[in-house]
Amino acid sequence: MISFPLELVREPTEDDVLHIDPVVEYDRRKVWREWATAVMDEAPEAVEQIVARGRPTGP
Repeated sequence: MISFPLELVREPTEDDVLHIDPVVEYDRRKVWREWATAVMDEAPEAVEQIVARGRPTGP
């Protein structure tokens, strides 16, 4: 790990902050969950393999 002198590291500004709207993020994840569920429903024999590998979850 590299340490920089404190005078070279500037304070973060408002432009450095990533603002995430929780409602938009929830809706986006919901769309992906619905799509993933539809794909899994199309190929029920592959569902066990997909679940065994792990399925991302979200709120």
